[in-house]
Amino acid sequence: MIKYPQTFRDETAVDSYKRSDGTTQQVADPYRWLENQDDPRTISWVKEQNQVTSNFINEKLTDQLHQEYMSRVNYEKFSWFRRRGSRLFFDKNPGLLNQSIIYFIDLDDSTQTEHVLIDPNSYAKDGTWSLSSIQISNSGKLVAYGYSQSGSDWVNFKVIRINGSEIEHLSDHLEYSKFSHPVWDQNETGFIYGRFPPPPTTTTTTTTTTTADTLDSSLGTENDVNEYQKLYYHRLGTQQSQDILIYESKEHSQYMFSVEFTTDYKYLVIYTSRDCNPEVNLSVITNWESVINDKTSTSFEEIKLVTDFNASYNLIHSVDDMFYLTTNLDAPLNRLIYFQLPKQSGQPLEIKSLVGQATDNLESVTSSSNKFYLSYLKDVQDVIKVYDIKGQYLYDIELPGPGCVSSFAANPYHTHIYFSFASFTYPSTIFYLNTIDDKVKLFKEPTVKNFNSNDYVCKQLFYNSKDGTRVPMFVVHKKDFAPKQSKPAPLMLYGYGGFEISLSPYFSLQNIFFIDKFDGVFVQANIRGGGEYGKEWHKNGSLHNKQNCFDDFISAAEYLMDQGYTTKDLITINGGSNGGLLVAATTNQRPDLFKVSIGEVGVYDMLKFHKFTVGSHWSSDYGCSEDPKDFDVLFGYSPINNVNLDAVKNKGITYPATLLLTGDHDDRVVPSHSKVPSIVLVVDTKFCWLPKKKT
Repeated sequence: MIKYPQTFRDETAVDSYKRSDGTTQQVADPYRWLENQDDPRTISWVKEQNQVTSNFINEKLTDQLHQEYMSRVNYEKFSWFRRRGSRLFFDKNPGLLNQSIIYFIDLDDSTQTEHVLIDPNSYAKDGTWSLSSIQISNSGKLVAYGYSQSGSDWVNFKVIRINGSEIEHLSDHLEYSKFSHPVWDQNETGFIYGRFPPPPTTTTTTTTTTTADTLDSSLGTENDVNEYQKLYYHRLGTQQSQDILIYESKEHSQYMFSVEFTTDYKYLVIYTSRDCNPEVNLSVITNWESVINDKTSTSFEEIKLVTDFNASYNLIHSVDDMFYLTTNLDAPLNRLIYFQLPKQSGQPLEIKSLVGQATDNLESVTSSSNKFYLSYLKDVQDVIKVYDIKGQYLYDIELPGPGCVSSFAANPYHTHIYFSFASFTYPSTIFYLNTIDDKVKLFKEPTVKNFNSNDYVCKQLFYNSKDGTRVPMFVVHKKDFAPKQSKPAPLMLYGYGGFEISLSPYFSLQNIFFIDKFDGVFVQANIRGGGEYGKEWHKNGSLHNKQNCFDDFISAAEYLMDQGYTTKDLITINGGSNGGLLVAATTNQRPDLFKVSIGEVGVYDMLKFHKFTVGSHWSSDYGCSEDPKDFDVLFGYSPINNVNLDAVKNKGITYPATLLLTGDHDDRVVPSHSKVPSIVLVVDTKFCWLPKKKT
């Protein structure tokens, strides 16, 4: 019998919510004190709970599995290559490094020597320093990179100048950015970035050291709401306090902004988002040069193109005043449009379709050599179609097979595309394409130890959910396994189902190791709420339709059992963040159906998520408990409010062995989401708590 730490209950902590029928619902919140990470009681509780988990886990077996797994993943890996000027930048992990090293090669140098640009592993001995973004200027001479620590979303930016094969760390040091990356100007004298006001629990530093600095250790432990993001222009060689304010909203604290220049750098395009939905407002600054460099104007001139968040918009290419964009306007599966930039705000946009909506979801578009490369998701597998500048279809890009393409990014300033291709049984491989002829060539192929793709089977199946909706899943297992003929196998069922995010095929030795070690089956269910089939697929799994996600996931498990793949005693479910919510909600609703539940940094308190850091932006997917209609729905599935005590106490059902993981510096899904359900779940259940700490 596992002995859990005694946990204080504050019986006075009660919240009141309005229901849609006008009544008031009282909701007890006795463990609210765990939201304060600096409370000595919280620190003590985490230590004791972690000790419970450590005592429960078989360290000898864990060490053995870890050693076996690490020997499998010890091979050279690449994930991206980018051409800038005469230099080729890329990342490489020689085997077992915590993070990949960033290199560059001078293509004009006949020796093709690999030079280290950034080694994230060298900045923190405990592995808590993380490279979060890297933006290379068009000339390849300047690199702005962002770094974070301990899993926090807070990012600092620094800059490197490259002279030949030598690198110089500049003194520029920018703080308090989240969900933003630097955008270089044409002259490469500076860049635009977004930042928030410093959290009230921290103090700004003014360090100008020439190596990557450590962040304030308290960053990421605060629960303060992040509001009033602003865009700034930073000129190289100046202090952050001198940065020029570019854009803000004083009226809307939750608005967030991002930017990009048009192809000729004549205009600056500004996107305004209000939540996690892709719909944005669109503006254009027309006198960037005259304000920033020529100094002939003192204020920016703005043309507001979209002001009602009526659709998604993403600039792909421009020719003078002609803009080419992707949008879901009147096209839930997206389309490619163009319009002439109006002379002033308020004039209607004369939008025309260049490539209309297809039968498959248009995920992304990139442009080079007067061509557009449109990437479609056809039953959760990538297809890339090429069109000319007039929207005339030319041909498909020949891919290695069914799978997923990543980092397929053309550039209007050169003709080189490097991209990665992978599937569940095809290791991530780098291919090269020149936009002059669009012929795909193998560039970097990994050598994976003890792996032969011919030993495995990956198939896509479709099953019916509770309401009859046809849902796809990928099933991966050894070639010699045959459902209903072989004995049922241990099975790992993974899902997400939220925020219009598509789960594409990917290669993971972790999955392969599970299959090999336990003669297992790995399954990825592409449930509603994601973006696999466009806007409607997302809508049917969000807000008041969220239950469809849980039904889809439960139906996937039932289908796999019916087809002879596994049994209730052999199935594990897994998901992270929104996927952690998926795992917890389905566990509560069907504790009899699963043997093990693993939730990673999950969103479990659906009544209060909007009160922490950037959680309010998730209301676009979940709703908000302050709205009575939303409360009725959220209170019906919120994991910490719906642990199935009746099933345990009155029906003799044992909850699955449950493992929740969180991070003590996770300031997106704050760790209290995992702490509270860990207490509530201790109802004669097998339960483990495993904080990720600072990794």
